[in-house]
Amino acid sequence: MNLTRQQLIHLYTHMDEVSKNSMDAEDLAQKSIRGTNRVIYIFTGLGAILVVLILSDFFLLNKAISRSVESMSVINEQVGDLQHTMQRITSSIANMGDSVEYLQRISGSVNRITQETAEINTYMGQLEQQTMQLGSNTQAISHHTANIGQNFSHINQSVGNISYSINQAVKPIKQFIPLP
Repeated sequence: MNLTRQQLIHLYTHMDEVSKNSMDAEDLAQKSIRGTNRVIYIFTGLGAILVVLILSDFFLLNKAISRSVESMSVINEQVGDLQHTMQRITSSIANMGDSVEYLQRISGSVNRITQETAEINTYMGQLEQQTMQLGSNTQAISHHTANIGQNFSHINQSVGNISYSINQAVKPIKQFIPLP
């Protein structure tokens, strides 16, 4: 096949244009890939920071609830001691005799106080149970937050796989078009 000089110049000129166009397209693709990678890194970093902040908040909340449960237990014990003391006072007043009307009124008041103290003790027990339930709910939330952290790790791995796939997809093109 014999080509004229004019045809050869035209062929080389056309090949030069194809080469420049493919280099421009490759530069645009690389910029796009870098931009995409930056966005992925930023959102992954923000997600990791968010997970850390949520986990720290839940640990602090769990600690505060544990302290509240301990305080409620101490208050419950003190109310129980107060109830026991009131019962002893009631029995002492009852043993003083039935003849003194004033002592009978005091005994009635002490009995009411003892009953009210027993009700307070019951309410405190219920409050302690609700607080313990809240603590277990917080632990469940912490578990779900840890699962979110694992999901972010999987996303990071998938992003790495996408980047690898893009590099693999570009390899055949690199064989036909030399890159600078």
